Amino acid sequence: MTAAIHRAKRADFRGIFVAVLAGWLIPGLGHVLVGSITRGVVLFALIGGLYVSGAMMSGWEAVSWPLHPYAFWADAGAGGFTLALHYLNLTRDLVLPPSTVMGHYQLVPPYVDPGVLFCAVAGLLNLLVLFDVVERMLGGPFAKESK
Repeated sequence: MTAAIHRAKRADFRGIFVAVLAGWLIPGLGHVLVGSITRGVVLFALIGGLYVSGAMMSGWEAVSWPLHPYAFWADAGAGGFTLALHYLNLTRDLVLPPSTVMGHYQLVPPYVDPGVLFCAVAGLLNLLVLFDVVERMLGGPFAKESK
């Protein structure tokens, strides 16, 4: 009897881990895996739209480790979006080389700060959404809502 309970708990943990990992890589996918398809699609549209609009507003500079190291960690909450934009490295030409003299200035897109903020909020929102996925899988009080 104890081994059966242990196997069931391990299977539940694996399911939760897979749903959370999927929801981290693609916002909303964790809800789709749990069975809340409409909620997952809406969350993908909202978080993805917020993230992409922030990246575009900042001239793709918002997801840059060298330019915004602290905001990058908040952006990382959006998982797949951050990995994709970081891998593409669209800001590699924006960083001045160390040998540049102080008299030269970088061109800064006009909406960098709001763009960085949009991406950071999208990443942090996705982390909150992941807590909701765990809550639904564990059968908490909000799991009884309509799917």
